[in-house]
Amino acid sequence: MFKKISLLILFLQLVFTNAVFTQNQNSSSEEEAIKQIIMKETKSWEQRDYKGMADVWLHEEYVISMYSNPYSSGEHIGWDSVNASMERNIEEYKDPFKIDLNWSDWNIRIFNDCAWVSYIQTSIYEEDKGKPYESREIRFLEKKNGLWKFVFLNTLSKTGFQDYLSRDAEYRLNDVGYNLLEENKNSEAIKVFKLNVELYPESSNVYDSLGEAYMKNGDKELSIKNYEMSLKLDPSNEYAKEMIMKMKEH
Repeated sequence: MFKKISLLILFLQLVFTNAVFTQNQNSSSEEEAIKQIIMKETKSWEQRDYKGMADVWLHEEYVISMYSNPYSSGEHIGWDSVNASMERNIEEYKDPFKIDLNWSDWNIRIFNDCAWVSYIQTSIYEEDKGKPYESREIRFLEKKNGLWKFVFLNTLSKTGFQDYLSRDAEYRLNDVGYNLLEENKNSEAIKVFKLNVELYPESSNVYDSLGEAYMKNGDKELSIKNYEMSLKLDPSNEYAKEMIMKMKEH
């Protein structure tokens, strides 16, 4: 009898040990899958790859994307708003960024088909001569059809105000203009973009942005004029060509 009980206890110990080992293996596998989808989104953003960025999101009305830094902040609620924000960002900055990326301080909690993730992202932009920019990143993911997808994204800059402003002022000023456009403050946005044109007259991007603002404000003539100037400075600007063609057809 004692021998049978001992064998039973040994059997249960083996079953329990195997279950814990399997659970740990599964947890480790899921955590790695989550890290990969997060890295995919960031690398797609770096490469200006819209499909890669959109693919990591769950396309539902309850998804949320938020950001906050010393220069600006914003939020997008629902897939339509998140998607429009991504498209606008790629239109504004068409060329791939040259960034060295590093992720650290991972904290991942998985609850059935949901996961909460926090980590530090360090970005070193080539034009910033090796100066690192840190952000605290938070993600909430859902697992659908066996794949992890974003439902919440929050980026909080850890870089100081002066450090942030030391980056290319042209792009920072452009951000202000697009934030105003998002709020339908077209006249104010035009003033900001015009200032950027005055400060950076050799930049194709500033004319492209001003052309977009005039188009949104219903001024087709000035919109075409600025898109043409953008195209003159950068003949590869396919978006400017497309906008000019559309406006001249109507």
